[in-house]
Amino acid sequence: MKVVVNERRCFGSGQCVLVAPEVFEQSNDGTVTLLVDKPSPDNHSLVRAAARSCPATAIRFEENAMRQEPTEFSYDDLPALISRMRGDERHSFSSSSTMDVLWVLYDEILNVSPESPDDDDRDRFLLSKGHGPMAYYAVLAAKGFLRPELLDTWATKNSPLGFAPDRTKISGVEMSGGSLGHGLPLAVGVAMGLRIQNRHAPRVFVLIGDGEFDEGSNHEAMAFAGRARLNQLTVIVLDNGTASMGWPHGIDKRFDGEGWDTININGADHEEIAAALNRDHNDRPLAVVATVTRQSARSSIQQR
Repeated sequence: MKVVVNERRCFGSGQCVLVAPEVFEQSNDGTVTLLVDKPSPDNHSLVRAAARSCPATAIRFEENAMRQEPTEFSYDDLPALISRMRGDERHSFSSSSTMDVLWVLYDEILNVSPESPDDDDRDRFLLSKGHGPMAYYAVLAAKGFLRPELLDTWATKNSPLGFAPDRTKISGVEMSGGSLGHGLPLAVGVAMGLRIQNRHAPRVFVLIGDGEFDEGSNHEAMAFAGRARLNQLTVIVLDNGTASMGWPHGIDKRFDGEGWDTININGADHEEIAAALNRDHNDRPLAVVATVTRQSARSSIQQR
């Protein structure tokens, strides 16, 4: 295990020192530093607990078992990788509906690498639709961010792969998901942070489900992003018609009214997905509304 403290995130709460004093120390000015960046196996559980306790999520760690060289997996291999994770069948459609968008993102769009997952100039991807993350884990394994063998351990005790992704446990994961409605507001904050740092190359992508718009936080984030013209931000909305309030004039019209560029696509068509995500959106944030159905998600798996 190798431990890293992001000094720009850390604001000196000292929680990690209380949890793992053998690994972390705090100076008089509040700065937290590492006593050792490669703690002994006896302290690994304390490091994990310290990372979970950090209110600024400033602690990241890498475990050799999770990382590997880039793989030769293709999209055709995803169903087999997904099938290694069992026990959450009720969220199987939530998983399969994200598979095509996730693959196109990691295969053609995102500027990210398993060799440098914390590069300051990387693109950021946030999975707000965090329930049923099996397809997400499969894509991360296929792209070298974690070992495929870990898929067999998912949701078991001490496995880093839980029923919702945890950014403190999985290399390359930007957001701990599970609570719906948080992804878009967090993505807006990330895009604003990049702008403040004068980092204009990284892009921010967030994947949400249409049902998340029942959460009011999304509407506030949508309005702010449009007014702020956050052109580094792209939201992909998987529309399977589950929003309880409904969208009588279409999801795209709601974004358009707040100053976003918008496009509607077939969420199972890789060419449409790639073209939409590469679209020039004229100094405005971009909303890609991807329609998915149980039939289209099932067909994507069966045809591969």
